[in-house]
Amino acid sequence: MHKIATEILSRNPVLKITEFSGTISGHSVAEIHYHPGESALAPMDSARKMAFLLRTVTLFESAPLPRLVANNIHHQRPAVTLLELLVVIAILAALVGITLAAVQRVRQTAARAECQNKLRQLALAAHSYHDSQHHLPTGWTSDADPKSLTYLGWTARLLPHLEREAQWRAVEAAFQTDPKRTESFGHPAHAELLGTPVTPFGCPADSRVLRSQISGGIVTAAFTSYLGNAGRNGFQNDGALFADSKVRFTEIRDGQSNTLLIGERPPSNDFRIGWWYRGWGASKDGIGEMILGVRERNFGADYNSCPPGPYKFVPGQPKNPCDVFHFWSLHPGGANFAFADGSVRFLSYSADSVMPALSTRPAGRPPPCRIDPGQSSRFSTSTGLGFLIFLTNMRMPLAMIGAQMMKQHIKQAPGGR
Repeated sequence: MHKIATEILSRNPVLKITEFSGTISGHSVAEIHYHPGESALAPMDSARKMAFLLRTVTLFESAPLPRLVANNIHHQRPAVTLLELLVVIAILAALVGITLAAVQRVRQTAARAECQNKLRQLALAAHSYHDSQHHLPTGWTSDADPKSLTYLGWTARLLPHLEREAQWRAVEAAFQTDPKRTESFGHPAHAELLGTPVTPFGCPADSRVLRSQISGGIVTAAFTSYLGNAGRNGFQNDGALFADSKVRFTEIRDGQSNTLLIGERPPSNDFRIGWWYRGWGASKDGIGEMILGVRERNFGADYNSCPPGPYKFVPGQPKNPCDVFHFWSLHPGGANFAFADGSVRFLSYSADSVMPALSTRPAGRPPPCRIDPGQSSRFSTSTGLGFLIFLTNMRMPLAMIGAQMMKQHIKQAPGGR
């Protein structure tokens, strides 16, 4: 104790240390008084003295004597070490990361909900169109009839049912004054409409579709995030919205709640495909522009670098030009779809195996199919084999029925028994 007192006095000549009679927690302690200049020793009350002595025990056992400042006896907090600073920074970084992730999730959820609301609005507009025209809007109009509304999609036909009657009248006027309807955007009236964004057709998760873009470096175009369900592909004509279609709800034999009507697919990164108004599609067939199949095929000369397909319902990237041939979205995990009954559901990419069943209408007789360049015949080997098996199984019953009819004929014939 005396050794410690001597060391303290050598460091701090203003301190006077005397032995304190007694022990605290088994340790002998020294009573320390502060000398303010030449004045008398500063007395301490018993409570402060005991607290100070307890701190002094700890001081003598483990730490150097703290500095005394401003006529008060206290411990000055030691400086923050580098390790403590790093720990604080790490904690703050983790909190900021958690906060930003939560904010991002909230934004994604809000964008997905708004996207679903827009799809629901489009589905209700399609129902309104069906009520007035007794069929769904044509998915995309080919140039088979040059006097028709060539290359116009279901999107523009829904304008009157989206409270955009003035825009629809502008569409009708553009066709009436168009001297050559087999050109997509050459007429100025069509070009003006093509470059005008329509809010209900843009998903808020994709900021690109909220404004016009330069397409191919030659034309200003506005885009749609939503494409009509053409069925398995654009050549099968077994969906709800395909080329030159006029599907009635009564033709959807699988049930409207089990049949896709509209789905998400962002436009291409070069903005060559995905126009909301009058587009050719990948190969002047509307495919990828306003209609799309869930097992789409690629026969477009402009996309010869992409595989011929069929393409599946998988995640995509705006920078990948081949992703224009399948449904996908910028929402994590899947895409939104509107069904023929007007409901909207978010389908995850794991539902790809059931997409062909959800995309087709029949159980009934399908309409005539367009020629698929990738298939020479619709009569497959499995279909022919099944038909032969059916005839084989029906051979005996048909023979018996034929024999009974022959007997009946003989009985009714003159002279028969």
